[in-house]
Amino acid sequence: MGVVQRDSIIEGAAEPGIIVTPLPRWSLASKSFHPYRRRVITYRRPRDPMVEELIMAESIELLVNGRKHMVAGGPQERLLWVLRDQLGLTGAKYGCGEGSCGACTVLVDGEPVRACITLPSQCAGKHITTIESLERDDVLHPLQQAFLDVEALQCGYCTPGMIMAGVALLTENASPSRDEIVKALNGNICRCCTYPRIVQAVARAAAAMKGGA
Repeated sequence: MGVVQRDSIIEGAAEPGIIVTPLPRWSLASKSFHPYRRRVITYRRPRDPMVEELIMAESIELLVNGRKHMVAGGPQERLLWVLRDQLGLTGAKYGCGEGSCGACTVLVDGEPVRACITLPSQCAGKHITTIESLERDDVLHPLQQAFLDVEALQCGYCTPGMIMAGVALLTENASPSRDEIVKALNGNICRCCTYPRIVQAVARAAAAMKGGA
C-alpha cells in the first residue's frame, strides 16, 4: 500500500493526492505571506478483492529451523514478516527495510541474508535458520554466551542479526582474524556502537568452540 504524507509550504498549485488549504495572508509567527499549505493526509490505493484472494491463496513451503511450514507468500510479502507474523519467530528485527542495517539477518543455507528484502519464494527448498534455533537443550550457542560474557549489547536490537552473521562466519572460518571478523560484520549496524565488544565476543566464541575457553 502506498502512503502519501506531506507537511510543507508551497507556492504553486496542488499535486495529485495532496489537499491544499488556503491560510491567512500572513502568519503572526513569521509575518510572511503563505498563500497555501499542504495539509497532512493519508492516501491508500484501493484494493482489488479478487487480486488479494489470489495473493493469499499462494502457499509456499519453507523449511525453518528444521521444520516445514506452509506459509502465505504474496508478491509483496517479505521473509521477515513471514517469520515474525506467520511463524511467531520474532528474533529477526525490522530496522531499515532496505537490507542495509542487518537487524533482520537470518541464514539461508548457511549464508547470511537480509530477511526484509528477501522473498519467501526465494527460500523455497532451502534451509532457513533463525536465532531461535541456536539454543540447544537450554544451552546457549557459544556466540550467544560470549555476547553475554563480554557485555557486547546495550539495547540489544541489533544483537540477533549480529549473532547470526557471526555464526555464519564461525561456521565457515573457525579461526577468524580480527580483520576477518570486522569484514564479516561490516554490514551490520550497532547504533549503540559496541563494536569493539562485538568483535571480542566473536573471537571469544571462536576460542570456546575450539576448546580454548
